Amino acid sequence: MAGIVSIANLSAALFKGTYNTEVVVGENEPSESAIRRFRRSVMQAGIIPEVRRRRYFETPQDIKKRKEADGHARKRREKAQNRKARDAGF
Repeated sequence: MAGIVSIANLSAALFKGTYNTEVVVGENEPSESAIRRFRRSVMQAGIIPEVRRRRYFETPQDIKKRKEADGHARKRREKAQNRKARDAGF
């Protein structure tokens, strides 16, 4: 049985944009594998972390703190990658 499972135009209050996650289910495909592929595509689209982040109201100060912490984490990861690449070169 062929069908399409999709999430489209979720509540505008919850998201900045629209997330379109679509999985085309084959005729002889088990529903478990279709659900597994759907969950994987939802995780790749970043819907779950976005919902968790927007579950509660975030003040402008909290937004600034979160963005600052994200920047520090990103720099820390880049530094670790550079260090790893440098050490592997020797």
